[in-house]
Amino acid sequence: MGDCEDYADIDCHHILSIAGDDKNARKAIVFSACRLPPKTEIDHQKLFRYMQYTLDQYVENDYSVVYFHHGLNSKNKPSISWLVQVYQALDRKYKKNLKALFIVHPTGFIKVIWNVLKQFISTKFAKKVVYVNRLSELEEHLHLAQLDIPELVKNHDEEISARYKPKYSPAVFHTALDVPLPETQQFGVTLDRIKLKTGEDIPPVVQCTVEFLRESGLEVEGLFRRSANVTVVNGYAAIFNRGETVQFVWEEDTHVAAVLLKKFLRELPEPLLTFQLYDDIMRIHALPDEEKVDEVVRVLKSALPRQNYIVLKYLMEFLVQVMNNAHLNKMNATNLAIVFGPNLIWTESAVASLSAMGPINSIAKIIIENVPSIFG
Repeated sequence: MGDCEDYADIDCHHILSIAGDDKNARKAIVFSACRLPPKTEIDHQKLFRYMQYTLDQYVENDYSVVYFHHGLNSKNKPSISWLVQVYQALDRKYKKNLKALFIVHPTGFIKVIWNVLKQFISTKFAKKVVYVNRLSELEEHLHLAQLDIPELVKNHDEEISARYKPKYSPAVFHTALDVPLPETQQFGVTLDRIKLKTGEDIPPVVQCTVEFLRESGLEVEGLFRRSANVTVVNGYAAIFNRGETVQFVWEEDTHVAAVLLKKFLRELPEPLLTFQLYDDIMRIHALPDEEKVDEVVRVLKSALPRQNYIVLKYLMEFLVQVMNNAHLNKMNATNLAIVFGPNLIWTESAVASLSAMGPINSIAKIIIENVPSIFG
C-alpha cells in the first residue's frame, strides 16, 4: 500500500486529524466533510489511499472515528459508489478494532447513504454507529477541547442551539462555586502539586499502575492497545483522587490499569514533555538520524523541569520492560510510541495535525529505544 506516496496535496486540506484519546482511552480519528475540496480539485482514489495510510498507523489499537457531516454539498460530495468501494475495501483489520463511529449533525442524506450501505454492512458494524445531533452530546464520549472542530461546524452547532433555545430561561436557584480539589487529587492537576501534597516524586497513580502492570501485564498481548469500561476506569480514578489505596486484582484489570496510566498523562494540565518542548520535538525530527539521540539528551536535561524528568525516566524504564516482552505482548518500540507519543506531548491547542503525529511518535520511539543513553 502506498506508504511512500506523497500525500501533501491531500494533507494540506486537514480533512483528517488525530484527537488524542477519547474517554474510553481509544485514539480518535476525525474526518471533516466541510474541508473536502470540490470534486474537480481532489483525486478521491488518492484520498482513499491517504485514509488507509492514516488508519494503518492505528488499526492495531482500539480506535474511534468522528465524522463531521456538515459542509458536505453537491460540489464536494463523493459518489455513493465510492463510499461503497471504501467500505468494501476496508477489510476486517480496519473494522475489528473500530469501536465507535460518531456521525455528527446527520441529515437526510445520511439516511439515504445508510439505506444503500446497509446492504453491505454487517449488523455488528452497524451497532458501532452513533448519531450525534449536537456537539454537547459528543462531550459524553470525547474531550471536545482535543478535537479539531472546523469553525463551520461550530457555527452550525450554534445555529442549531439558537433555533431550539427555550423562550424563557429556567430559574436559577443557586450559583455553582468552584469546589476546591481534595489534597489527594491525582487527575487533572500538575506534577508539582502532587509532589507538594504527597511528598512523592512519582505520583501514586503512576506508581500503582506501573507496579501492577510490571507484575501482571508484561505478557498480556495488546497491552495499552485495548480500551476499558469507562465507568470502571472513572471509579478507580475517583478512588485515586480520594487518596485511597487501590488494589487491582482481576486479570482484566491490566487493561484498566493501562488506561488509567494513559488517562493520567493525557489529563495533565501541561504534557509531560511540556508545551515548550513541542517546537524542539519538531526540530529534532528534522535532524540527521545520527544527531537525534544526542539532541534529545541535551533538550531533556536542559529544558525539562526536574519533576517531569523524574516521572518521564520512571515511565520510560517501565516501557523498556514492556518492549523487552514484545515477543509476548506484541508491543515493540514502534507500537508503544504510537500509543504514548500523543500522551507525552501536544500543542497548547491540544489538537494534533496528522503531519505532527509522525515527528511526535518518532521522538517517542527514540526515547524508548535509548533509555540508558538518555537517562544514564
